[in-house]
Amino acid sequence: MGWKLNLRFIFTFAWYYGFRIISRGPSYLIANISTPLTLLFLVFVLSHGELVHYAIAGGFLTLIASVALQSSGDAAFMRLQLRIQELFVATSVSSADYMIGLTLSERYLLLQASSSMQSWGPYSRYSIPLEYL
Repeated sequence: MGWKLNLRFIFTFAWYYGFRIISRGPSYLIANISTPLTLLFLVFVLSHGELVHYAIAGGFLTLIASVALQSSGDAAFMRLQLRIQELFVATSVSSADYMIGLTLSERYLLLQASSSMQSWGPYSRYSIPLEYL
């Protein structure tokens, strides 16, 4: 008895709540990277550039934590306000399908934000060494 996942639903749900969010409002991307970039700026100014590697690693951890909190907030909003789970009860969508789709959608947002942070690394004299990530 293995899990039978509804892959069509999972990828459609992830596309709608992940890919479409970025195309409809790129301000989500700016809001996600504003906190790590603020941390990077403050550490750069206060340490005169000596502790930037720690700020970059801390920025990525902050980004991951903020997306995780945003994901739990989205799950609660969909359950309480949109009542989307009541809609899925009458269909063949399991709770695992719903949670995997929601996780993939938030992961796409995380990948977009982290790739935009990493794209600024080669343009500065501070690159992101892999041992700090």
